[in-house]
Amino acid sequence: MRFCFLVLLVIVGLSSGSVSLAADVGGGEYDGPIFKRYEIDRWKKAAHDSVSRYNFLKKSLKENPRSAGNYALGMRASYANLLEYEPFSERLVNEMTQLAYLVDTSKDSSEVNSALIRYKDLLELHLANLSVIDLAIDMARINMRLGDVEYLEMVRNSIVSSLTANRGDGLSAQSAFTIYSDGEENYLLTTFDGEVVHSELFDVNGRFYNVHDVELENGRMVHVYMDVTTPIRQMQIKRYVNRVVDAIELPPAQ
Repeated sequence: MRFCFLVLLVIVGLSSGSVSLAADVGGGEYDGPIFKRYEIDRWKKAAHDSVSRYNFLKKSLKENPRSAGNYALGMRASYANLLEYEPFSERLVNEMTQLAYLVDTSKDSSEVNSALIRYKDLLELHLANLSVIDLAIDMARINMRLGDVEYLEMVRNSIVSSLTANRGDGLSAQSAFTIYSDGEENYLLTTFDGEVVHSELFDVNGRFYNVHDVELENGRMVHVYMDVTTPIRQMQIKRYVNRVVDAIELPPAQ
């Protein structure tokens, strides 16, 4: 069963406050929240500082697989601060799928090499994105040039373990699962062995929660809370900076 990362924003206390998140972080005239100068400066500093931390954690995870779980949570959080952060994974998955197809089918060696380099660059950059890892495992099983299945499965297992490492059961706002990318939310919902019958995204004093009504196999209804504050705020401020503030120049993650 697969679930989509919720894109409707319902403002608590307003009867008609819904807006498409996809539109809010996409193109068109800017109509999102206004950020103060100190918030932008803080965001820039976090993006700058997270490059080296993200690369360090990826390297540590690879060199110390037995301790991978110790690095995965920090890696996910650092990923969320990168300029290249993409919590909504559809674009990434589509591009990587197209690149993998070229690697498999193209008769032009130059095109194959270019596609392979780009594919591996994306995989390395978005290693903390669960949807990307799931795709990469499938692709590596088909074509060993696209990755080491054993290594990728280790990364996936460490990310999955970190989803519930330091939070509760997701059955209240206080014990909500912290989400950094859509694949995490999709995975966590499947662990409830039920059907999502209704979902809403609530803004509660500046924190955003996806609340899913899940009907379990025994007929009991539970409310599952996902804290999606990070992806929403990061996409909002990134769009604000790109549209309203001067372009920023920071070192890319590798």
